[in-house]
Amino acid sequence: MSRSHRRRSALSLSMIAFAAALAGAVATAPSATADKVALVARAQPKMVRAPAPPGPAELRAVRLGLGDLKAAGKLLAGRPEPHWVRATGAGESLPGTLRFPVGKGYVTRGFGSGKGGYHQAVDIGGEQGSKVRAAAEGLVGYASGGVSGYGNLVILVHAGGAITTYAHNQKNLAVAGQKVSKGAVIALLGSTGRSKGPHVHFELLFQGKNCDPMPLFRPAAKRKDGAPAAPGLSNWKQANKRPKSIRCAPRKHHPDYVKRPGVPGTVLDTPAEVFEDEDEGGSDS
Repeated sequence: MSRSHRRRSALSLSMIAFAAALAGAVATAPSATADKVALVARAQPKMVRAPAPPGPAELRAVRLGLGDLKAAGKLLAGRPEPHWVRATGAGESLPGTLRFPVGKGYVTRGFGSGKGGYHQAVDIGGEQGSKVRAAAEGLVGYASGGVSGYGNLVILVHAGGAITTYAHNQKNLAVAGQKVSKGAVIALLGSTGRSKGPHVHFELLFQGKNCDPMPLFRPAAKRKDGAPAAPGLSNWKQANKRPKSIRCAPRKHHPDYVKRPGVPGTVLDTPAEVFEDEDEGGSDS
């Protein structure tokens, strides 16, 4: 090989090595385009999902004026607005009978118990988290935790203007304005509010009075030992023909009732109350 040929070969190898080194440097160095893309990506604000549009129940509640403390006060007084009753779409007759709201529940306290018979409701004990079902077809008038003492509370409006309440729930599953069928799951049994243990504080109200629901329950209400909780069973469909076995009376105050206007969560000018002491022998207020 001539000397000039050897010089050309060495030069070619040097150029190849330089080209390889240059290519490696380019590959490892960040490109201007990549930098720009990264800067633009960092500058972009995070995507925020738009709130979901209100559903049929929410729109119905707004249109009818349901779901707030004012509505809860009227319902707890047993005085639903006529257009609320019409909105149930269930006709003018009363439900007739009521489904026992807790499948494996049992009565722990009856209507008219307590000092002076103030407890005008039925307390139904059961396991924490048990399903609480609607006693009859109806419209959810209130489903929140703002009424003093009741904890998480669901109130239903039924045909003919009857009202049922389900208090102290672990969690409300129904929402104001929702239409529910008889037996629909509306809450989970709990012990929120003024409560001594897991149970449902169940009230039946009609024409401004609290009524004893025990004779209307199907299956028949029982106590924890399996004994019948009601002396007999009745059916109540016509408002002006109340069975004698169903007692109704104006709401009574708890003996330790203390009126506190302006207390947050208290419904003023309604039966909602604030209590000083625990009452004896019962499961709740």
